[in-house]
Amino acid sequence: MKAEEGQTQIGDFLVEYAGYSDTGSVRSINEDDFLLLPDKGVFCLTDGLGGEEHGEIASAIALESIKTLIATPGRVSLFSFRKKSCSLRQMIHHANKSVYEKRRSLRLNAAATIVMLQVNATGVEVANVGDSRMYQWNGQSLIQCTRDHSLIEELCRDNILSREQTDNHPQRHIITRALGAKSEIQAYIKKIDIQKGNLILLCSDGLTTMLAHREIESIFSRYHTDVQRTGRALITAANDAGGRDNITVILLHLNTNNCH
Repeated sequence: MKAEEGQTQIGDFLVEYAGYSDTGSVRSINEDDFLLLPDKGVFCLTDGLGGEEHGEIASAIALESIKTLIATPGRVSLFSFRKKSCSLRQMIHHANKSVYEKRRSLRLNAAATIVMLQVNATGVEVANVGDSRMYQWNGQSLIQCTRDHSLIEELCRDNILSREQTDNHPQRHIITRALGAKSEIQAYIKKIDIQKGNLILLCSDGLTTMLAHREIESIFSRYHTDVQRTGRALITAANDAGGRDNITVILLHLNTNNCH
């Protein structure tokens, strides 16, 4: 299992973070991956699509392109929310272009979902493409802050299905947007109001398809603000439930006296 843990100061935020990616109990290749750049306030995970090594390649290309873009002087500003919002879009656009071009040049059936978070001195913003998600835990409930790009989500929004009908729906894995699928992509981007002491969870669908929402909440209730124990417990629980997909989670605990 890939694991990264630590803490960093970002403006007024003291951020404890932990990232874990596990192949699961069934598959032989991990098409998930994650990128933690705490000094830049960037936390990101991808879930590769296309089967076997194609999905693994898409995840690697997407994350490497983001890392390269951030490291390029003058390309991305991280100092204001207006510029930072553009920065998230730039990262998604750059990752999509990189995967799309590789897909075309090598004729690969490769794409990836992505969810990424950026923290700076003024706040937090999240972006996603596909069905990788961000949640916020407020000590009592786990609230989804991203919007899935999936057939199920569209059916729910059109009131064709209820949320209760989605768990075992035969088309629940069909996504409608992914990095590399088209030359241009539109991400869901949102500014997040983080309450003092709350936890953030980024995860691939390998977690949410194996564990019910209440099961994930019970793990958060057990470990409170301990990002390492919570993250490892989520991976273990998903594997214990069958581990039919790769499982990736990133946990963040943001603490500051300036939170609302």
